[in-house]
Amino acid sequence: MSGRPPKHSPIERNADLAAYNTYGLPGRAAFLMRVHTVSELLEACAFARDGGLRSAVLGAGSNVVIDESGYDGLLIVNRIYLVERRDENRIEVGAGVDLAELVGFAQREGLSGLERLAGIPGSVGGALFGNAGAFGVQIGELVERVGYVDPNCRERTAALAELAFGYRSSAFKRGELGGVIASALLRLRAASPAQIAAAMEETLAARAGKHPAGASCGSYFKNVEADQLEPEVRARLSAWIIFNRIPAGRLIEEAGGKGMRAGGAMVSAQHCNFLLNEGNATGSEVKQLARQVKKLVRDRFGIELEEEVRYL
Repeated sequence: MSGRPPKHSPIERNADLAAYNTYGLPGRAAFLMRVHTVSELLEACAFARDGGLRSAVLGAGSNVVIDESGYDGLLIVNRIYLVERRDENRIEVGAGVDLAELVGFAQREGLSGLERLAGIPGSVGGALFGNAGAFGVQIGELVERVGYVDPNCRERTAALAELAFGYRSSAFKRGELGGVIASALLRLRAASPAQIAAAMEETLAARAGKHPAGASCGSYFKNVEADQLEPEVRARLSAWIIFNRIPAGRLIEEAGGKGMRAGGAMVSAQHCNFLLNEGNATGSEVKQLARQVKKLVRDRFGIELEEEVRYL
C-alpha cells in the first residue's frame, strides 16, 4: 500500500520510462515523481517510506540501463534546480542541473576547473554519484560539500572526506552514504572566460572525434586502473596506459568485440566502449551484450571489466 500522495508534484502511476533514459529502453515504474525542490524531495522520500516502497533516483538517465520487466517501487526524477555563485571562487548547484549548463555557467563567471567535463551527458547529481570525469579531471576534485536527503527523510550535509570519491565512484555509489543528492558546493579557481572557452572547445572537439552518434549511455565500462593489474599484465599492456588507466574500449576492440551484437544492442564500431541501442533493444539485451563483452576481455587479457552504468 502506498503512502499519501505528495502535495505539490503529482505521482505518476505505471509510468513509461522510455523518455527517462538516453538508451530509450522500454520499461515502466509503478510510481514516478519529478522533484524540483528539496521540499518535494522530502515529500517523495516520505511517500516511499510510508508506503513501504523501495525507491531509486534518475537524473538525466544517461548512465542507467532500464529493465523491461519494470520497477515496482518509486522512481524519483531529480530536477532540483539551483546555479548560484556564492563568493569569489565557489558555486552552489542543484543536483538536477544539466552538467553542460553548470560548465557553461562557470565559464561565463570566469571560474575554471570544469571545462574538461564539457560534453559529458547527464545531470550534476549523476556526475557526483559516479564522480564523472574526462581527460584526467574528475568532478569530485572540485567538491567542498554535498547536501542530500537521507533514507530517514532528513536533510543532511556531507563534507569532502565523507564523500570518499574514487575513480567513477563515491560513498553514495558504493552505498556507504544512503539517500538522494540534492546539491553541491564546488570550489573552482579564477581564470579568463576566453581561456576557459578555448579549453572547452578543445575538449568538445576531442570528444566529437571519438564518440559515436546513436542511443547509448556514453562509456559503458570503467577504464582499467593500471595499478590494480598484475605486474606481468601491466607490463604487457603498458603502451595502452593513459592517465594511469587502460581504456576499456581499447581492450574490447583488441579482444575482437567491435560490432558484436545481442538482439538490438551492438558494440559501436567507432568506439568499442559504447554499447548502442540500434532501435529496438531491451535492457536484457544490453545486459546480455555487456556480459559477452566482459567474457571476451576476460578470456583475452585476464581482466574483469566493471560497469560504469547502473542497472534498474
